Amino acid sequence: MKMEQQGLNILIEIDKFNTKIGSTNDILDLGLYSKDMVINLNLTGKIGAEFYPLLNERGIAVIPGHSRQYSRLGIINYLLSTLKWLVRLKKHKIQVIHLNYVSWGPSLAFAAKLLGIPIAARAGGEYSKRNYSCRWINKYFAICKSQAAELLNSPNKNKVSIVGNFVNRTRIEESGGLQSPIVPKVSGRIRFLFLGQLEKRKGIHVLVNAFANMTTDADLLLVGGNWTLDGYPEEIKSLIQQHGIADKVHLYNHRLDIVELLRQCDVFVLPTIADTMPRVILEAMCIGKCIISTTVGGIPELIIDNETGRLVPPDDIDALTMVLDELANSKELRDKFEKNARVWAETNIDPYHTAENYVDGYRELVV
Repeated sequence: MKMEQQGLNILIEIDKFNTKIGSTNDILDLGLYSKDMVINLNLTGKIGAEFYPLLNERGIAVIPGHSRQYSRLGIINYLLSTLKWLVRLKKHKIQVIHLNYVSWGPSLAFAAKLLGIPIAARAGGEYSKRNYSCRWINKYFAICKSQAAELLNSPNKNKVSIVGNFVNRTRIEESGGLQSPIVPKVSGRIRFLFLGQLEKRKGIHVLVNAFANMTTDADLLLVGGNWTLDGYPEEIKSLIQQHGIADKVHLYNHRLDIVELLRQCDVFVLPTIADTMPRVILEAMCIGKCIISTTVGGIPELIIDNETGRLVPPDDIDALTMVLDELANSKELRDKFEKNARVWAETNIDPYHTAENYVDGYRELVV
């Protein structure tokens, strides 16, 4: 008997709620764009109380708790955690579990399995026959084919559903001005912008080296994270000093006004070495921004080289330098990529459709 298409109770488990991470924002946008689809979204995991008002605004309730991964040494605590989940799932009448990360046999998933509750999961990670999660999961949601590449080559390939991407168009349309000043733009000088976490996989060191090798005068804004920390941020600051380009490279900590920053730059550059499908590229395309990125993950599914932007191999300083100079010297190319990126985004990015794909996937599991 098919369940009526309303009031479906979903529980999403997230490892850690962090609004700087794409997967967290996907959950927030699922809440935003599924509000008229009559489902009840619940979230569990490591969630700071300061985020409760935001979740409530998006129609997402919080069920306190978190999973334990299976291990022989921790079997007692694992079973106790499973027991607690059995009680919570019955109490809240949960009908579908959605694991945002597939950990090693999480106790929440085990409890769901014992109760006959179907389990969905975010695609990605390693497929392993030894991991009970891979046996228990009934459906995988992937934002693009590259995210599910390993699963599509595994026995679970028929469980994969490509749902598409979320972009918060309201945030883009209602963006205000800058939250704080940035360096004034120099007339006739191109401004490049990087936005992202201060991690080596984002390839910021590659960008700094390539920028230092440019023959064209330009400015570079590096925005994200906390530049006062040791480690990679300190590495990048040292590299900037070594190249003698401190007057052209401007560092800013994480900011909330990224839409306005994108609008005020000439070219957005994301030289990532390892990624799936960065949300910031989607936002830049919606704005109609000239973009340079790399041929990793699902990025080539967004950017068609020399049509909607430019792509270079990851970790290739020379290739990136060449493209930086090329775009710095050609307004015609920049205008072409801006127009084509905006058209592509208008045609291909529909957050309501993405939300429908998730909800349809949930409902398929309770037929």
